[in-house]
Amino acid sequence: MSKRRSAKDAKCLQVSKLIPFLCFIVFLCSCPANAIHYWADANGSTDYFSWHHGLTDNDLFGDFDSGSISDGIFKFTPDNFIASSSGNTRYARDRMQVDLFAADDLYFQKITINELGSYLIGNSGWVKVTALLEVFNLDADGQASGSFSTKLNSGDGNWTGTAEVDLLGLGYNWSNIRIVLTNTLIAYSPAGSSSYIQKDGIGAGADGHVNIEILIPEPTTLIIFGLGALLFIPKKASKNLLAGLLVGIFCVSFTGNAQALEYWTQQEGSFQDIQWNSGGSDNGLFGDPVLHADNTFLFNPSNFFVFSSDSIFDRLEFYVTAKPNYIIKKVGLLTGGGYEIIDNASIDILGYLNITDTKTGNSKQSNMAVTSNSTEWTAMAKIADLNLTSIKIVINNNIKAWAEDGSAAFAWNTYLRVPILVQAVPEPATVALLMMGLTVFIGRKK
Repeated sequence: MSKRRSAKDAKCLQVSKLIPFLCFIVFLCSCPANAIHYWADANGSTDYFSWHHGLTDNDLFGDFDSGSISDGIFKFTPDNFIASSSGNTRYARDRMQVDLFAADDLYFQKITINELGSYLIGNSGWVKVTALLEVFNLDADGQASGSFSTKLNSGDGNWTGTAEVDLLGLGYNWSNIRIVLTNTLIAYSPAGSSSYIQKDGIGAGADGHVNIEILIPEPTTLIIFGLGALLFIPKKASKNLLAGLLVGIFCVSFTGNAQALEYWTQQEGSFQDIQWNSGGSDNGLFGDPVLHADNTFLFNPSNFFVFSSDSIFDRLEFYVTAKPNYIIKKVGLLTGGGYEIIDNASIDILGYLNITDTKTGNSKQSNMAVTSNSTEWTAMAKIADLNLTSIKIVINNNIKAWAEDGSAAFAWNTYLRVPILVQAVPEPATVALLMMGLTVFIGRKK
């Protein structure tokens, strides 16, 4: 009997060793497919400014030449940024994002992007390039944008385009900003033909690079930012069956629900007159927020992009509690991005803002009102007269694109702002003193 028990225990021990490994594989398989790609030099500084969290959605821009950054120019070498078609419609798309902080007493004046590339169209077809440059003020609600769009219907050769954002005169101090550049290449050709369009470079005279020019006044001081990194090393796995089963149960609990929220990196925090917690979204497209000094959450979604004929969706939720002696009066929603409709195609943008009182369960909802110009769309919603102390915020955003053969439609969401208006409530003692003062006043009148 002892030998049989020993053999059985050995088999259990072998199985227990496999459980953490299998759960790790399951965890990897459950990770989101829309992971972002950080630059090799994602953080750094010059005499004029520092840059932080440089990234792209699809890694098509490549890494930049850090030797050129002292002149206020980011030079990137695109990596296979090409759309090639053979009897169909194909696209290539990437989004670049970076935060810039000017040195003391400096501010940013202008962001300019000059793009160039090549194309070829066979017997018939077309190609198109679009670029949307957006600049967000990280200290206030200010933002500005510039764009270009070029469609070519025959031949071959080179294409150029320029997008520029002039920040002077916009009424804000643009010392801390976020730059978001979205580029899309599309190629269409019918059966028996072919076409392609590619990004050879951005920036006049850049010799095949991407230039982002930042114009700022003469420097007066120098700030150098130091950065660090943490390396997390897992503990050695336990060698007994109970520990293996516990790890297995944990992994299954962590990865078993495919609909679980993808939570923000920071799960809770306190800011100005509010506290927040449990923030996340169904598909992780909204990413982590940046908080403004006026109780505003700013999101810059990653890979929130749809191409004809398809749709994309995400639902954001988080909880907000007013600090003592404050109440939440109003919650707003302002979101937007870019779009293109080529020939017989359409774009449909739907969404809503929902506010639930966490104490009573009562909720209010406001559907988004969408407006657009030739290249960009915006949507707004708001819920006022709340007078609540603790709420759950839910935002739903759904973008649909449709196009016939030979046509195309695509759209993307690049920003989402959620401003929260709070109001101070007098303490009971203050109210009592006010009432006493009123009584005395009334008595004197008598």
